[in-house]
Amino acid sequence: MKIFNADRQKNLETNNLLQKIKYEVDKFQAGEDRVFLPILELNNGQLIYQMNPTDKSLLQKFKKWGIIELFERDLKEANRSLKNSKLKGLIVEGVLIKLVEPKFSQFCKKYEDKINEKSDKKINKRLEEKQSNKKRTKKINLYLNQNGDLYKKPKNKYCYQMREGSKRHRLIKFLCENKGYQKTSLITNQVGYNNDEITGGEIRKIKNNINNFLKINDEKVLESKKGSGYKINLKYKIKLINK
Repeated sequence: MKIFNADRQKNLETNNLLQKIKYEVDKFQAGEDRVFLPILELNNGQLIYQMNPTDKSLLQKFKKWGIIELFERDLKEANRSLKNSKLKGLIVEGVLIKLVEPKFSQFCKKYEDKINEKSDKKINKRLEEKQSNKKRTKKINLYLNQNGDLYKKPKNKYCYQMREGSKRHRLIKFLCENKGYQKTSLITNQVGYNNDEITGGEIRKIKNNINNFLKINDEKVLESKKGSGYKINLKYKIKLINK
């Protein structure tokens, strides 16, 4: 993994410098066959820009690979000009670069493809993980009809029959229509139980009946949380059937 990351970093650094040179050429060339790339900038003695060592090294490699011609001033000459200027105003030191075509463009495409290939692989991996997670979290469909039947298919095998309009029927329907945890006191008022204690007892009975009639043993369809109330377990989707 460390080798992969190091290789990727090198590819990114190489591609970034290639694109920078390409941008400078496209922007400033205007018929000239050379473009200036700054290495050092001083303003009234203050250093405002300095090319990083990696890019300096890459420029020499580009020259060695034959994709650019590099025209740089002798280091002593550059230092002498800086000293003689007495560091007044803006001073820029750099190199002149001439592209060797079609080698340069071919090299650019090679590294663009490398970066895009890595990106495509990452995107595909994320999509695969997303699809895999979606499969793992696929909801189990249950159904609640107007007659008070809570069931999963096939209905003739897995059905918990509640009377139409009964409090238990209204309770399940209320939780279906209201997402997230619902306070016990709110359920009590909406459904019509006498107090919260009775509501809690009825919900425990409903849970047991669902598990028994629908043969659901791995997860509770109704979830509870102290201080928050009750909700439909996110693993399940109860579809209201209006017929």
